[in-house]
Amino acid sequence: MTSENSSLPLTFQQNEVIALAAIMQVAELVADIADNGHCDSYYSEALIDSLFVFNPSSTLDVYGNKLQHLELGLSTLSKLSKPVDAKRFSQVTRYAISLIALEKQLSKQADMLELMRNRLNHIDFNQRHFLEDGDYLPIRTSLSGIYQDTISQLKFRIQVKGNMDHLTQTHNADHIRALLFAGVRAAMLWRQLGCSRWKLVFKRAKIEQQAEYLTQQIKNK
Repeated sequence: MTSENSSLPLTFQQNEVIALAAIMQVAELVADIADNGHCDSYYSEALIDSLFVFNPSSTLDVYGNKLQHLELGLSTLSKLSKPVDAKRFSQVTRYAISLIALEKQLSKQADMLELMRNRLNHIDFNQRHFLEDGDYLPIRTSLSGIYQDTISQLKFRIQVKGNMDHLTQTHNADHIRALLFAGVRAAMLWRQLGCSRWKLVFKRAKIEQQAEYLTQQIKNK
């Protein structure tokens, strides 16, 4: 597994960090929308695109084979022991851990997973044949619909907190659900690599070290 950002192959531990960075990036963007009514479209689109990578050749392939697509999440992980804003970090971490817990529950729902896969395939077909290239609004709306019909029906739910003026706007609510959907996808990768939320708790120093290394690979380009 080789990144465009480094001539060195990614280690297994670095692939774990990539999956976790995607989860953290979702959490950061959801917090941005909830608090400010908007988020960075570059990082958001990379995550949403990951939902339509059905047969990846590597962990990074899910995210376009570019570490830059996950720079926000990697930056957050590189500051695990020294967050810039402790309150914000607590909020983001809560979302991340909730996504891991939510995916664990979803993994036991075979029929729901099959339904989600079929509907994602339908959206993928439509966006390739009918939607204007680069128009993410209808895609986010469709993904929000899938999320409400499936993941939102699980016993465990993620409570997003923030400015109600932003949260009650339909396009923001749809964007948040689409991102949470992508976060569940990332949490699935994390679990498939043999990880759990306890690794985030007990292996923080190693995760932070690898995230710092990967972030530096991006800056070196």
